Amino acid sequence: MALLTTTITLGWYGIEGQSCTSLSLPSLLGTYNANGNFVPGTSGFSEEEADRIKVMSLTDLGAMDAWMLSRERLFRHTMPSVITMDTLDCGRMYWWDAGLGFPAQGLNVPHWVPAGLGVDVGRIVA
Repeated sequence: MALLTTTITLGWYGIEGQSCTSLSLPSLLGTYNANGNFVPGTSGFSEEEADRIKVMSLTDLGAMDAWMLSRERLFRHTMPSVITMDTLDCGRMYWWDAGLGFPAQGLNVPHWVPAGLGVDVGRIVA
């Protein structure tokens, strides 16, 4: 598990040698029910805090894909096919953009391996 605290975080989901299952971003950060009410995720972030966060990755074809709370609000119960990314999948790279920054407590993400100068430990290949 890694504690994300910086505004921009680049890294990998999945640690070599450990079992890894996809992680639901709506379950972690929040979503909306059919009545349009915000349902907090396990992070405990408020709607305002979760709304600042974008999670991005590249598709197999090299296009950008992203998860953000605004898509949950607009499309989860009306056109779910618009939401093309809503999980962290093992062995993939992700870019977290926390907008104005993560809440003071940060965000714990299981199986997260941060990327940075001199940091490339445990990454798995899917």
